[in-house]
Amino acid sequence: MAEKKLNFIVTVVLLTLTACSVLFISSARKTSIINGRLLNFPMKLGNWSGKILPMDARVYQILGTDKVLFREYVNPQNEKVWFCIVYGEQNRQSFHPPEYCYLGGGNAELLDKGKVALRLNEKRIINVNKLLFQIGKYKQLVLYWFTAGNKMTENYYKQQIYFVLDEIKYHKSSGTLIRVSTTVDNDDINTAIERCERFIREVIALLPAYL
Repeated sequence: MAEKKLNFIVTVVLLTLTACSVLFISSARKTSIINGRLLNFPMKLGNWSGKILPMDARVYQILGTDKVLFREYVNPQNEKVWFCIVYGEQNRQSFHPPEYCYLGGGNAELLDKGKVALRLNEKRIINVNKLLFQIGKYKQLVLYWFTAGNKMTENYYKQQIYFVLDEIKYHKSSGTLIRVSTTVDNDDINTAIERCERFIREVIALLPAYL
């Protein structure tokens, strides 16, 4: 009787260790694939050319993830935008709105907050969040939105609902916070929005392949 009980316990332990190993390997492979996709996002987007920007270790700590793409893109007219993708799984703290990061740094003042509709083509429009900051002598426009699975939304709470539905249906959930920012020259906010809109048109069709 004692021998049978011992064999049962040993069997359960072995099965548990095997299951944990499978989950670990699966998770490691998934993370590796995700990191690879993000890092392989094109440096050339239409007439925009990108370069990688360094990020402080403290920023990764605040975001709660190291799966971050952060680049500067410039076109032949010397227009610049800064492009950031923060990847996370489930309803991670990684997806907190960008204004918290800007205001938390202590050197930015929020001047305006709202939403703006961007026209991607004749048939497609997306709504994104709009922030306007005063940072030292300069104003900076920030446009951002969220993804959950293959869905896009400007609403943080909708993203969280999509996460829940995704988990119920497919037992998985992942998403991103996507941010595009640029300097506002001569207080011309409309030109800054149009500049970001042109860049986002180049980005949007490629995103699903890299997330």
